[in-house]
This record gives sequence, C-alpha cells and structure tokens, in this order.
Amino acid sequence: MRTLLLSTTIAAFLSISLQARENPFILYEEKTGKVIESPPKVKNVTDLEEEQFIRDYQNKLKNPEQESEQRAPAQVQEKSYSKKEVDSLMLKTKYEAEQKAKALVKKELTKEPEQVVYVKPRADAATDETLISKNILPFIKVDYNDNKLLIATQDAVSKKFSINNENKLVIDFKGKKNFTANKHSLNSANFKAISTGNHAANGFYRIVIELASKPSSYNFDYNDSIISITKK
Repeated sequence: MRTLLLSTTIAAFLSISLQARENPFILYEEKTGKVIESPPKVKNVTDLEEEQFIRDYQNKLKNPEQESEQRAPAQVQEKSYSKKEVDSLMLKTKYEAEQKAKALVKKELTKEPEQVVYVKPRADAATDETLISKNILPFIKVDYNDNKLLIATQDAVSKKFSINNENKLVIDFKGKKNFTANKHSLNSANFKAISTGNHAANGFYRIVIELASKPSSYNFDYNDSIISITKK
C-alpha cells in the first residue's frame, strides 16, 4: 500500500514537471504542485480596433471588385429638354428682358430735369484779354481788344481833347513827321477806328480814335511812352 501511494505521487510530480518544461510560463504551487490558472486577458480598445482592421483587410482581399464598385463615382445624367420647354424658357427670358427695359425707361422719364442757371457776364468785364497788334505808322504801334487800346510811340503828347458829339478822342504828338494821312478800322466792340493826320508844318501829328460811346465813359492814361485807353 505504501509502495502504491509513493508511485502515484512520483507520477504526478513528473507530469507537472513535464508540463512546466513544455510551457515555462505556466504557474504552479511549489508545495502542492497545482497549476495556477491565470485570469483571462481583458481586451482593450486598441485590441478591438486591430481585430476589426484585420477582418476588414481580409474581406477586401476576398472581394476587390466590390471595393472598386463602391469607389466609382456616380455618373450625373444630363437633363434633356423638349422643344416645348425650350420655347417656354426663351419666351420667359424675352419677357423678363422687356420688363427690365420698360422699368429702366420709366425710371429715366420720372427723373427731374437738371436746372441750368445761366449767369450773364458783366458788361464791364473783359471777356478776352488777347490783344491785336497793328502798326498804323512806322513809328506808331497799336494794341487793342474789345475793352482796351494801347498806343506806343517815342514822341511826347502835346495835347489831348474830346469831341463828344462825334464820340472821338484826339491826341496830338510833338514831332515833324512826313507821312500820308490814313484811317484804320478796328475789330473791337468799343473802338471803331483810328486815324492819323500830318501837321508837320505846325510841328506835330495827330491821332483820332473813334469810340463806340461818349469819351467820358473811357479812362485815359499816359505813362512811359504808352497811352492806355480803357472802357469804364
């Protein structure tokens, strides 16, 4: 009996030892020789994702045509219109264009006209300062416009007087000059003509200016051999 019990114990010990050699990670109690079973491993989120990825990849390998069909973009079918629909669209577009044109014309017609204010220029203001030059004698130059007349000469003025009933201004210059008397028309609103007269026997010559109005409505100025006559 003792021999049988000893044989059984030795056999159990050898069995555990062999199992431990085959799997060195198996735990067992040293005293009793019982195998300590490790608790089952709890799967975390990463393990589950890896398993799902492996399953999906295996399915793709099995059905490659199905994946390509899923990725193929859907074709958009172009809508076709009948002749009646096309005519209807054209009429609608034409009507809308006509309505916009009518609205624009109506808007322009309802606008108030711009008021233009005309300011009459002053009669005493010179509208053109450009002077016209004319040599009435070799030694006398005249520059004029509508409101001003300038006489340039090297001879001094000896006398000046007016003839009111004829609207004339007379100027005498010192000097014995031999020339033929003449008359020059002036293209001016306030100065009509200018005439020259030879009085060499008396030691002077004369210039007569025909004015558009009374001589009293003009200013006369003489300075540095320049005679200036301007309309007031």
